[in-house]
Amino acid sequence: MPSRRASPIPPPDFPRAFRTARVAVGISQEAFDTVSSRTYVSIIERGVNAPTLTKIDALVRVLGLHPLTVLTLAYASSPSSEETSKVQERVAAEIASLGLAEFSQNSLPRGKTRSPK
Repeated sequence: MPSRRASPIPPPDFPRAFRTARVAVGISQEAFDTVSSRTYVSIIERGVNAPTLTKIDALVRVLGLHPLTVLTLAYASSPSSEETSKVQERVAAEIASLGLAEFSQNSLPRGKTRSPK
C-alpha cells in the first residue's frame, strides 16, 4: 500500500476561491438570498467565518457549480488548468489508494458512532 505521506497540502483559500468563482459566473452577493444573506456571503469572502460543507454545497449550487469545483480552486495555487489538474490528480490517486470498490457496509450514517469492542 502506498505511503499516506505525500507532499504537504497547502492550506485552502476558500474565500478567494469562492469570490473568484462568484465573480467569474457574474453573480452578485445579493443573489444568494435563497440560501444565505449578503452579509454572510461577504463574511465568507473575507475569511471571517468558514462555511460548513452543507453551506458550501448550498452556496455553489447558486453558482451552478459542483462543490468540488470551488474546493479545487481553494487548494490550487492558481486557477490555471495545470494547477487545478495537480489537485484533481492528487485526489484521484488518494481515492484509488484507499482500494475501495464501493462504500463499505461498515460505513455509518451521519451522526452514528461505533461501539467500542
